[in-house]
Amino acid sequence: MGAGLYRIAIELNDDLIVKIAYNDMGVDMNKREFENYNLFVDNFPRIYGHGSSREGDGYDWLIMEKVNVIDKENKSLLLNWFPEIKDIKDYFDNEYPEYLYDEFDILAESFERCNQELPGNEDIFKKLFNNDTFKDLCGAIAASETAAGDLLAGNLGYKGERFLILDIDL
Repeated sequence: MGAGLYRIAIELNDDLIVKIAYNDMGVDMNKREFENYNLFVDNFPRIYGHGSSREGDGYDWLIMEKVNVIDKENKSLLLNWFPEIKDIKDYFDNEYPEYLYDEFDILAESFERCNQELPGNEDIFKKLFNNDTFKDLCGAIAASETAAGDLLAGNLGYKGERFLILDIDL
């Protein structure tokens, strides 16, 4: 399925994947992902088990639900959960044509600001900030100390109606 610097994800079947850590940083990421899932079950893929290739109850691997990844090719799917992004993108395209904002940029920037008071000139974001899915994710992002900059193409996804955070850095 995919590999990063610290972990590899392997498809077990149509419903499950396993994330295997290469090193201690990958083990820490698996542990954090497990903890986040237990705190925010609606915002992260379901985790069915974890373990160690050594002694103990570790986090060398996680078995979790397979979900659909949202990446650059299918980024329009973000509008299913955040239709307000279209108006924000149109605004930036018209007002600041020299900048190339895409849907992921807008979402990450919005998550950066989700627990801040908006200046008066940023009314364009208010509808998004009142979106129930957005508000729920803002709480999970803040409480799990997830960096909004991690919420990029390939790190977001969905399963059925659930919008999910798939992968976070430490």
